[in-house]
Amino acid sequence: TGPDCDGATADPSLIWPLNHKFVPITITVSDSDGDPVTVSVTSIHQDEPVDAKASGKVTVPDGIITDGKVSVRAERVDDPKTSGDGRVYHIGFTASDGTEKCSGVVRVGVPHDQGQHNVPIDSDPPLYDSTVVP
Repeated sequence: TGPDCDGATADPSLIWPLNHKFVPITITVSDSDGDPVTVSVTSIHQDEPVDAKASGKVTVPDGIITDGKVSVRAERVDDPKTSGDGRVYHIGFTASDGTEKCSGVVRVGVPHDQGQHNVPIDSDPPLYDSTVVP
């Protein structure tokens, strides 16, 4: 009866507009006993290469973890040779209520556009480490 990592949510779960800025993400995990839960981010991966040529500005890394908190970049690849399916970040975390722990992953999407392709498609594998500078 500890934290429920399977039911974790990310806010925001979709990022727009595409301005290449970092967007802080809040991960919420509930606890069946109502105990306060501490969430710590452990990893960030994405389904597109970091700093792909068609992602606009030269910006790296695409994700940062600071003191267990996470921010991801508001960008995606816009390559006419691909399907333009948007980007999906996979954010790994641990959660603790002080007694029990769990771990999980939440997904945050960056759609290709606000029209016909407004739902990002998770095209992993492979996954790329968002925190690296290639």
